[in-house]
Amino acid sequence: MNIKRLISALMAIAVCVSVSAKKPLKPTLRFGSDGEFKILQFTDTHLIPSNETTPLVWENIRNAITAEKPDLIMLTGDQVYAKPALENYRILLDTLDKFGVPYGIVFGNHDKEFDQTNAALLKDAMTRPLCVAGDTPGLHGEGNYFLEVKSHSADTTASVVWCFDTGSESPLSKKAIKSYDYDYAHSDQVEWYGKTSCTITSAHGGKPLPSVAFMHIPLPEYAYAYREDLNFKAYGTHRETICSSHFNSGLFCKMLECGDVMAVFCGHDHDNDCSVGYYGIMLAYGRYSGAATVYNNIGMNGSRVIVLHEGERKLDSYIRLRDGSTKDLTHYPEYYQ
Repeated sequence: MNIKRLISALMAIAVCVSVSAKKPLKPTLRFGSDGEFKILQFTDTHLIPSNETTPLVWENIRNAITAEKPDLIMLTGDQVYAKPALENYRILLDTLDKFGVPYGIVFGNHDKEFDQTNAALLKDAMTRPLCVAGDTPGLHGEGNYFLEVKSHSADTTASVVWCFDTGSESPLSKKAIKSYDYDYAHSDQVEWYGKTSCTITSAHGGKPLPSVAFMHIPLPEYAYAYREDLNFKAYGTHRETICSSHFNSGLFCKMLECGDVMAVFCGHDHDNDCSVGYYGIMLAYGRYSGAATVYNNIGMNGSRVIVLHEGERKLDSYIRLRDGSTKDLTHYPEYYQ
């Protein structure tokens, strides 16, 4: 090999190394040989590393991951609650990285309130090999994406995990009601979900894949389902008014039309960890996962566990508390019909 070829080869290797450094290989999400895929949801950690109660956050994360051995961790918003936001995010994600479990991220209404944008936080997180979060260009917000869960025995997609950015303050609130109101999944996000879901369904012989969705702010349908004049089945702790947006962009309706989503999981309202069935879809909160850095009247922090079953439109879910106890085990669809 002459010197020119040697230099060219070395340059090619350097380019490959540089690209791989910027875009680390991501783990493949896959059902286990037992046909199960376990998701562990942490929500509203509201992390302030220097706070004296923050060790309870680390204890909760460590105990839950060690006991449950999940296939995927989902962080559903309001992860940090102090400056410097990027450094605090890195502290949280460094902790998750130690367990070797892939994790996804959706943002809450507070994440961008400090000294970083959600776009900057997401860009930094996505450089980590275990972070499977993504972003679909051109959509409202940051962190709208879907994850494919492969079959245990093939590279075919068996289930889909949808992730939505539900924003912070509604841009319509100042125009329409002249006061603060929470945001929602916007029309372009709904359209993206509908088209993408239909494409996935078409690619699988016209049969919708069993799917779940994660977001921070609850859909308005959470509140509809808890109206006293409706008799939908509900489970768990409901101690706080459901703080969804006053504006309904039609995402729930689109989910019904597409027929793939079995359940939606959110955070936001710290004193709720309840779930309810509404027109065939399970609407559930995670368990507040933070410490005493913000309000919490629900008691001990914890997490929500979700177990999907390959090839079946069913799931199991329960709340795990920091001390290892569990509560409110439910099974979809039978508990929500």
